[in-house]
Amino acid sequence: DFYVCKGFTPVAPANNESVSGRPVLRWDAYPDAARYFVVVLSQGKSVFSRGGPKGDLTATTVQVDADLPPGAYQWRVYAYAASGQIIGCSFLPRGFVVER
Repeated sequence: DFYVCKGFTPVAPANNESVSGRPVLRWDAYPDAARYFVVVLSQGKSVFSRGGPKGDLTATTVQVDADLPPGAYQWRVYAYAASGQIIGCSFLPRGFVVER
């Protein structure tokens, strides 16, 4: 089945904000979400991810746990019901920049 998720917007960092090499990613709670999945991308490749449909990310914040090299990054967040079904996602990746 093809599923179009209902969108929601990540909160922090703000789009294109300059951050430290270990940014804290934050989003608003999604209605009925039991778990979240967060992924940080650099040039289309995952450089950090946490959670998932059966993962342990239940909070609405996570800190990147490795130093990201200077550069531009994007991140997305997905919300899952207790059943493991995706129920929400950020439609467009949110950008941030790690300064040199």
